[in-house]
Amino acid sequence: MARLGYDLSGAEVWEAVLTDPTSTFNQLSHIVSHSPPNLLVLDSITQLQGIDVRANVTNLIYR
Repeated sequence: MARLGYDLSGAEVWEAVLTDPTSTFNQLSHIVSHSPPNLLVLDSITQLQGIDVRANVTNLIYR
């Protein structure tokens, strides 16, 4: 990401390990609502399969 001009040295990294999609999205919602990010990177969204990821993440960011 540094090559793209992003400094992620102060980024919060959270790994969604073997949880259901709803719990993963709820945790993501909690983190974003308490500390709105300037940049939100979802690297591998397989933990969110089964829910409408695009609509939910769009709603989450634009709240």
